[in-house]
Amino acid sequence: MIIINWGDPHIVTFDGLQYTFNGLGVYILTKTLDTFPVKLEMQVSTRRIGNGTVFSGCSLRDSSSSL
Repeated sequence: MIIINWGDPHIVTFDGLQYTFNGLGVYILTKTLDTFPVKLEMQVSTRRIGNGTVFSGCSLRDSSSSL
């Protein structure tokens, strides 16, 4: 499955729904369920540019390492 974002941030979810998200802060973008073989979580941070927000960073981690 694929998740896509563009612009300030426009997000297409795993189930194909589209959202515009203009929150400021750090958010969990996606994570696996506890029953999945590998626990994986992706966090993103946003910042303001002009009248909108953009993703300014991301973190990906599993049970043993992070990026």
